[in-house]
Amino acid sequence: MKKITIFSITIILMLSLSGCGDGKTQTQPAKSVQVQETKTEQDEEKNTNVLTLSMRTAEDLNPLTNCDASVDNVLRMVFEPLIALDETDKPKAAVAESWYYTEDGRDLTIKIKDGLEFHNGTNITAEDVAYSINVIKNSDENSVYKKCAENISSVSVVDRLTLTVRFSSAFSGNIYSMCFPVISKSYYSRATSASDPMGSGPYKFVSITPSKELVLEAADNSFTQKPKIPRIKIKMTTDADTDIYSFSQKITDCVLVDEENMGRYDFEKDTQKCEYTDDYYEFVGFNFESEICADKNFRKAIASCVPIDSIIDSIYLSNAVKASSPVNPSSFLYDKNVKQPDYDISMAKEYLSLSGWKDSDDDGILEKQNDDGTVQKLSVSILVNSENKQRKQVAIKIADELKTVGVDATVISKSFDEYEQALSDGNFDMFVGGWQMSVVPYFGFMFGKEYIGSTNYISYSSDKMDSLLQAAYSSVNENDMKSAYSVLEKYCADDLPYISLLFRKSALYVNDRVGGDIKAEPFNSYVNIDSWYFNRG
Repeated sequence: MKKITIFSITIILMLSLSGCGDGKTQTQPAKSVQVQETKTEQDEEKNTNVLTLSMRTAEDLNPLTNCDASVDNVLRMVFEPLIALDETDKPKAAVAESWYYTEDGRDLTIKIKDGLEFHNGTNITAEDVAYSINVIKNSDENSVYKKCAENISSVSVVDRLTLTVRFSSAFSGNIYSMCFPVISKSYYSRATSASDPMGSGPYKFVSITPSKELVLEAADNSFTQKPKIPRIKIKMTTDADTDIYSFSQKITDCVLVDEENMGRYDFEKDTQKCEYTDDYYEFVGFNFESEICADKNFRKAIASCVPIDSIIDSIYLSNAVKASSPVNPSSFLYDKNVKQPDYDISMAKEYLSLSGWKDSDDDGILEKQNDDGTVQKLSVSILVNSENKQRKQVAIKIADELKTVGVDATVISKSFDEYEQALSDGNFDMFVGGWQMSVVPYFGFMFGKEYIGSTNYISYSSDKMDSLLQAAYSSVNENDMKSAYSVLEKYCADDLPYISLLFRKSALYVNDRVGGDIKAEPFNSYVNIDSWYFNRG
C-alpha cells in the first residue's frame, strides 16, 4: 500500500491520495522487537531523572539536511524555529520577534529578538537565518525542510537583527515556510560533523551511540525556563510497532499513536493520553464527468444521506473530528459557521425529487425518463480501496443509506493501486478517499481546473472556485487569509465537490510518572516538553 508522508511543516502544494488505514503493514507487538536493554538496566534508568523517548535511526542530526520526520520531531527540542505555530496553526514569534509584508506580499521583513543565544553562547543574528535558508536551498530533495525554500527568490541581511526575504509570488503559505530551525553560521560553516548538533532549544546535545540512542540534557541558556526534566534518552527503533511495544513494556515513557492504533491498543492503565486533531482528511468525492453526479441537487441528496456523527462514533470509535471543509477544524482558518447539508433522509428525498428522480414503477429504485424516451434507473457505484477497513465500512454505510431513498448504490472495492488507477481513468461515480494535508490549507490540487488529469480526480471545473482559490492563495496577512478561506470554505460546503467527513485524531501517550500540562500537536509532538516533570512518590 502506498502511504503519503508530509514531514513537519514542509509546504506541500500537491499531495498524493492517501491510502492510509488498515492497509498498513502490521506486526504483532511481541514480534522481534529490537530493544537490547536488560530489565536491570531499564529499572535503573527509571529510578533516575531520565525521560526515554524513541525515534528512527538517525543518520543526520543537522535539522536542515535531515530527511527523517521522527528525527526532526526530536531535533525540535534542540533547535528553535524562526517562526513557530500555536495550537491553531497560527504563526507566532520564536527566534523572530516580528515580521511584516510589503504591499504586494512578495517581500517579508523579519526582526530577530535581541539577546538570543545558541548553546555555545554565541548570539543568534540575521546572518544565521540567511545562512539557514541557503542550507535548506542546497539540501537533498528529500530533506524535511526542502519545500520551505521553493518560493524564496533571495535573502538580504539588513542589519544584525533584520533581514528581508523575497518570494517569487505572494502566497499564504510563505509565512509557514519560515518555520524552519535556525542553525549557527559560525558553527555549521566549519567542517562540523552532522552527528554533533548545536542549537538553541530547551535541550542540548550530549552524545550519540550509532543505531542505539541519542542523549540530550537541559540547556542552561534556553529561550524560556530551564527544562524541569534534566536528561532525555532517545532510543533508535525500526518502526512504529516497535515504538508501541517499547512503550507498553515501559522501556520508553512516550509513544505517538495514530487513530488506527488507538483502536488496536489499550494504554489507559498508568498512562496519560493527549489527543490532537491530525492532518488526515477523509471525504466522499464525485465524478463530475457523470451527468448524475454533476447535478448539484443530487450531490446535496447524497450529503443528506451521510450520517457523519454515526460514522465517527461507530467506525472511527470517536477518534476523529467532524469537518465541513478541507480546513482542519483545529486551525484558526476554520470557519465554524460553515455547514454542509445535515443528515436528513427526508431532505435527501426532496433533493432527488428536484433532480427529476421518481419511483414511477414502485420497485424501490428511482428513475427518470430521458429525452429519447428511455428510462434511466438511478444507480451509482462507490469506489474504495480494499486495504482500508474503515473506508470500506464508510462506503457500505453510505450505500445502505442511499438504498433507503431509492438509489441503487454498490460498493466497488479495489486494491490501492487499482483504486488509484480507476481514479486516474475517471472510472468511478463516487469514491471515499483521503488526503494528508499540509499545514497550509491549499485546495487547488483538489479543485483547481489546472489539476484536472492529475490530482483533481473528480474533474471539477468552476471559474468561481478558481477565483476563490486564487484569492486564498495570494492572501498573506492574517485577516485577509481568514476572510479568503472563509469564503472558500462556504463555497465548498455549498457546491459540494467533496462531502467533507472528518479529520482523524492521533494521541501522545505518556507514562504517568511524568507530570505537567502535557500537550502535543501534529507538527510538534513535544511542544511544551520544557514544562514536564517527574511525579514523586
